[in-house]
Amino acid sequence: MTLKSAPFYWLVCDRCGKRADYGENIAMSHAGDARDIAADSEWLITGHPTDEHHYCESCHVWDEEQDKSVPMPPARTTSEGNE
Repeated sequence: MTLKSAPFYWLVCDRCGKRADYGENIAMSHAGDARDIAADSEWLITGHPTDEHHYCESCHVWDEEQDKSVPMPPARTTSEGNE
């Protein structure tokens, strides 16, 4: 038996860090499949292939003015010194 490895692909939400769900698979063998399956699961993919951004179904909302789905603002963090 020969053990081989190959590159595998999966998406991680740029806002919350959630990993895309590929059912019985942990990852996909082709980048396009990883994108397509995530997009079919209501993920938002923006940008160009060389500079993509990925947002899970919980991290984007419909913007009525722009008539499209847009990423939610980054999660707020508590600053030191605030009361």
